[in-house]
Amino acid sequence: MASARRRLAAGLVAGAVLAALADQAASAAAQTQVQAVIAARRATAERIRGLRAELRTELQRARAYARRGELIAARAGYRAGDDPHHVRRHTRAIRRAVRLVRRDARLSARRLRSRLRALERRREALGDWLETWGVFRVCPVPGFTVIHDDFGEMVRLEGVPVHRHLGSDVSAPTGSAILAPFEGYAVASWSPLGGNQVTVRGAAGEVFNAHLSAYGRLGWVRAGTVVGYVGATGNATAPHDHLEWRPGGGAPVDPYPYLVASCVPR
Repeated sequence: MASARRRLAAGLVAGAVLAALADQAASAAAQTQVQAVIAARRATAERIRGLRAELRTELQRARAYARRGELIAARAGYRAGDDPHHVRRHTRAIRRAVRLVRRDARLSARRLRSRLRALERRREALGDWLETWGVFRVCPVPGFTVIHDDFGEMVRLEGVPVHRHLGSDVSAPTGSAILAPFEGYAVASWSPLGGNQVTVRGAAGEVFNAHLSAYGRLGWVRAGTVVGYVGATGNATAPHDHLEWRPGGGAPVDPYPYLVASCVPR
């Protein structure tokens, strides 16, 4: 009997370890994917800035060559004592060169603009991906001071059972607005551990916020609607928003990469 209990306990521990490893793997994969998209978007934006500078330089160079050629042609036409036939031929050659410079500049500008449009479409597509696949459409706590990467840490507070931290703590001054990160339905709740709480349930999942000082709008909300205010209710040592992200309404997944994606300028 004791042996069976030990086997059962060992099985439960093994299951918990495997579940924790799976959560960590899913979180790492999500973070890697999101960060890769953010990096690609930044690189694309940098390339767009470079191409725009190149386009400006190309157009300025073409205009400078054209002005110089026209000036030379004009001067050649008024030089005293020159053979008129030679002057006309020289002037035509210069103006032909000016036309060629302008044509080349137009072709170069057209190519650059085509590349710019392609890069801008790519940047928009990357932004759409970030908004569509699990990343919040707005920063849930726009007045944050620190976003803590503390998902999965063990929490040990006096009078509270030891437990895993299933979200990210976002430090912010008391009264800072907490926004719905996407369209959904906001529901208020309360618990001794989380104090005042609000959950926003949307098509992709739900975001849970705890330790609120006060509630905002509840019921149907849009992305950016104020659903609560940062506080320190429940078991909290300082004002912050304990934020959990539950894709599909399932188990919590590390929200840190999604907070970085929506709150940190990119």
